[in-house]
Amino acid sequence: MKAASFGPKSTHLPLLTEARGVAALLVVHVHLLVWHLPIIRGSWRCATVIVSYGWLAVDFFFVLSGFVLAHVYAGQFSIWPDRVHLRSFFQARFARIYPLHLLASTGFFLLTAGFSGVWSWGPYLHDVFLVNALPKLWPLNIHSWSIGAEAVTYLFAPLMIAFAGRLSKTALFLGLGGSAASLAYLVIGRWGGHDYHSVFRCLPEFFAGVLLYQFYLRHPLRPAAAVIGVSAAIAALFILVSGVLRPPLDSLACLVPIALLVLALPQLPAPLIRKLAVPPLRFLGDISYSVYLLHPLLLLFIPGWKERLHHAGLADSGIEWIVYAAAFALLVAGSWLAYRWLELPCRTLLRPGGVRKN
Repeated sequence: MKAASFGPKSTHLPLLTEARGVAALLVVHVHLLVWHLPIIRGSWRCATVIVSYGWLAVDFFFVLSGFVLAHVYAGQFSIWPDRVHLRSFFQARFARIYPLHLLASTGFFLLTAGFSGVWSWGPYLHDVFLVNALPKLWPLNIHSWSIGAEAVTYLFAPLMIAFAGRLSKTALFLGLGGSAASLAYLVIGRWGGHDYHSVFRCLPEFFAGVLLYQFYLRHPLRPAAAVIGVSAAIAALFILVSGVLRPPLDSLACLVPIALLVLALPQLPAPLIRKLAVPPLRFLGDISYSVYLLHPLLLLFIPGWKERLHHAGLADSGIEWIVYAAAFALLVAGSWLAYRWLELPCRTLLRPGGVRKN
């Protein structure tokens, strides 16, 4: 049988690529504007609060990943994962995440060694072998832990997808409740915070995304209900990040509207989808993986840029805006180049049959 016969489904889910681009920008801005360039503090309190919760976009990525992979591979794993389909799946996942991850990890390793004179081989190898989200195997590039978490989760993804397809409606609800309960136990009982960098943060959220896809298949929302769902999810996120709940309950509660967004966005009415799926957002969604992986390299240069501009006699506020504009422009340009000349070619050459799919 030809390899193409085992190819995953490639039907596009509306607005999820655009949402991924927005989420990547939130992650970048929490690191850029909260850690390095605090130019939105003071009178910009609302923007500060929103950006400071931008790290929750990583949880959105995990739920979204489970949802999208369930959509793409549900047909392959509808009976049970066999050797051919498993090989196709893992080859496609490797092509999707590893080439750029290896480039970014190696770049980060060389840059940090150049700046500090310390060659951190152990943490670098944790990154290279994608074990950097396992207990006690710390990453060198702290921002890359989520790629390692995704990679480990992929080992269980085919079974998750096949298992979810066999569950009844009641069992789906129980599965979502179990995922939420397990994450709540780990966050509240074991970690004491939701920013813990571990595969055990990814697993229950990815599985929740897989289960949500079954609701998407079996109980599609009416367009009006999808509009209400997206509106309610956005409103709930704004309310939750405004200080209604104390950490870590606030971040845990945010996962409910995040899941609702993933479920409802692709079911919005077609005219509204056309208005929201504007080319700039689609472009950001396409390059979002490069944006996410390359921005830590750029952050390494910001202290030096600020120091040089300070010696040039510029005011601190002006320095921060100049560095922000330069960093953002370089990030978008570099991410597009990485997407165009590394991501796309590798996804074409390394995927089963040499065919690129989303």
